[in-house]
Amino acid sequence: NFLSDFYKRRIKRLLPPLIIFVLIFSFLLLILVPQTGASLKTAIASLFAFSNIYLFNYSTDYFAQENDLNVFMHTWSLGVEEQFYLIFPFLVYLTGFSKKNNNNSSKKLFIIIIFLSVISLISFIYSYQNNESAAYFLPHNRFWEIAMGCITFLLIESNSIFIKKIEKIPKILLITLIISIFFVSNNNPTLTTILIVSLTSLLINCLKDRDLVFEFLTNKVLIHIGLISYSLYLW
Repeated sequence: NFLSDFYKRRIKRLLPPLIIFVLIFSFLLLILVPQTGASLKTAIASLFAFSNIYLFNYSTDYFAQENDLNVFMHTWSLGVEEQFYLIFPFLVYLTGFSKKNNNNSSKKLFIIIIFLSVISLISFIYSYQNNESAAYFLPHNRFWEIAMGCITFLLIESNSIFIKKIEKIPKILLITLIISIFFVSNNNPTLTTILIVSLTSLLINCLKDRDLVFEFLTNKVLIHIGLISYSLYLW
């Protein structure tokens, strides 16, 4: 069964490292930090994939100084990811893409993902102007970012004329733009986020020719870092 197999793989991938991380740091906090209430509540919420909702409900500013000692703050993104996984497999299943019977299923999935991503992006832009915490923590405002991975995959699989034109964009130019954005004054975080996500998608679409950029991004060291990136992020 596609759905059960999908969730088994996700649980096996995400939960064991998270449990170990939460147990070790919760123990250390209880010993070393007198007031650990907010941190421990965030930790418990993260185990149930709701730390982002918990942090939003308490109107938390991710970058606020009082959160410097909350070692579980970053699990908000894991909550967004896991909530995305509650919806995405059903879209794959209902469109027939999981069975890959025909190209029509790919088109259905692509159209649905694009439609939901546009709504999510509009909500993200609106929320950032009116409620920054909502834009930061709530899954419907972050759906478009994760969904871009799906869109990128479907575009590559389609091998359309559009993709062939994208492939002609110099990869070194895209990498330079991505790196440069990180050093530019972040006066417009909404635009910065959109640019980073879009440029990364373009770069992945361009990674077909085995040139120097391809060889660098697919060398054993970087691939290994990618494979352990989840655990690295937690710790």
